[in-house]
Formats: sequence, structure tokens, C-alpha cells
Amino acid sequence: MVLRIIKKEKNEMKIELDGEDHTLGNLIQHTLLMDKDIEFAGYDLPHPLSRKPIIYLRTKKGLKVENVFKRTLEKVSKQANEFLANFSKAVEK
Repeated sequence: MVLRIIKKEKNEMKIELDGEDHTLGNLIQHTLLMDKDIEFAGYDLPHPLSRKPIIYLRTKKGLKVENVFKRTLEKVSKQANEFLANFSKAVEK
């Protein structure tokens, strides 16, 4: 995956994820929308044959967008690790 920041302002960011699809875009969007500090979050896959989803997010005034986005990615990572641990336990039974 290649990550490219298309737009970055104090409380707004637009990120392209080259080599990904709806799976990661939807997961990140869903996690962003659960955060009380997010004013707007969404993603788009501009062309159905292109694997380059674009994630949009805007934080509430006064909050640095990169800090809130990093926190979101840490939540996604934690959820994936919990899922892996639960899956490993289930397979061992």
C-alpha cells in the first residue's frame, strides 16, 4: 500500500490509499465516525477498476487532524489484534 496525503489543513485531511479497496476504506470510515472529535468522515473509490480509495476527514475546530487520525488507526490496530487473539483461541479449541 502506498499512502499519499492529497490535502492537509489544520482540521481537514484527504488521503489516497493506493493498492487498497472498499475493505480498508470502509473500516477506517466506520472507526472515524465513532469518534466524538470527528465532524465529518467518508471515503470514495472514484473508479471501480482503480484500487485507490480516498479517505476524507474533518475534525472539530481546534483539533489537529493528524492526531485524531492516528488515534483512529491505533483503534483499528487494537481491534485487529483482539480479533486475531480471539480467533487463535477459537482455533485451539
